[in-house]
Amino acid sequence: MQLSRKPKRERREERAPNNQYPITNNQHPTPNNLKPQRYSPEISLHISHQDNNIQISIWDNGIGIEETIIEKIFDPFFTTKTTGEAAGVGLYLSREIVQNHGGDIQVKSVKDEYSEFIVTLPEKKA
Repeated sequence: MQLSRKPKRERREERAPNNQYPITNNQHPTPNNLKPQRYSPEISLHISHQDNNIQISIWDNGIGIEETIIEKIFDPFFTTKTTGEAAGVGLYLSREIVQNHGGDIQVKSVKDEYSEFIVTLPEKKA
């Protein structure tokens, strides 16, 4: 299978940082009572082959992940949502599945700019 994709691009220089506010109707309020900025959501998928591994990168320009919780997001039952709204097992189970296949999953994020999840799996020879 071959995927057609755009070349991987530098992300931080190309995108204006998002504000620290929830997105409503595709607009962000801005500090100092300025006019709201238009928010254009983006997501990209990049697949590469490195050594004997396949690397899948999923990137978005959403609100990012706070530094204070980034080390906890793969912990079982960790959630930022209210009780009853989420169980906090999605990323934990995702990492378990990837690791059971001999791979790893990592996250890079800058609050109010982007998040990137990188899944690395060993190449399986047929």
